[in-house]
Amino acid sequence: MVLAGTDLPKDSEAHELASELGLYVTQHHCAPMDGEMFLRAYPEREPSFDLYEEAFCRLWEEGVISNKNKQVVWVLGFRGQGDIPFWHNDSKYDTDESRGALISTIIEKQYAILKKHVDNPTCCVYLYQETMALYNEGYLSFRDDFIKIWSDNGYGVMKTRRHAQWDPRIASLPDKVKGVNRDGVYYHVAFHDLEASNHLTLMAIEPNLIVEELDKVRETGQLDFILINTANI
Repeated sequence: MVLAGTDLPKDSEAHELASELGLYVTQHHCAPMDGEMFLRAYPEREPSFDLYEEAFCRLWEEGVISNKNKQVVWVLGFRGQGDIPFWHNDSKYDTDESRGALISTIIEKQYAILKKHVDNPTCCVYLYQETMALYNEGYLSFRDDFIKIWSDNGYGVMKTRRHAQWDPRIASLPDKVKGVNRDGVYYHVAFHDLEASNHLTLMAIEPNLIVEELDKVRETGQLDFILINTANI
């Protein structure tokens, strides 16, 4: 499986090449269902789901249609433009409850779009940065058979990624609940966090730390999804 790029231009051939090579493809959490970034498609509009729901849904549906015949693990969710929390673009959502409610609603709408074109899709939701906090607080909900992707902080530790002065350091490990609940992991060995990009140099983390953290993940049980971010190859 490969995530063939983030916010790629519409004429990119990366996904086609990956599929031709026999790989499954998946998407970055800021570009669910391989939909084009809203501000790339509509640079003159305010990126508000409330104002432009139809336009957002059209971009997601176009992404589904262009990938429906490939082997895909579909990402559902909602982040802001340029890989930031969406409320940085829409200040109306100023409570965790309202933020979680909108993301949960959008995930259901995305799933409905997906089901129009794909039978029995495999779906996942990233528990990354702000969504990890919302999930732990009980404000984010989605179907039990969606894969929950637990993410590291970008620097090798399975904790919530910081952003500026926000650094809750919430543990981010799969729970041990079995049954219909499914888990995955998103782990960085190179990272561009928009603040201190270690992808420009060699990773300054002891390999032993990586082994210890991934051992903790492995000990939680069977994983359905493993994505390693290697930055640009």
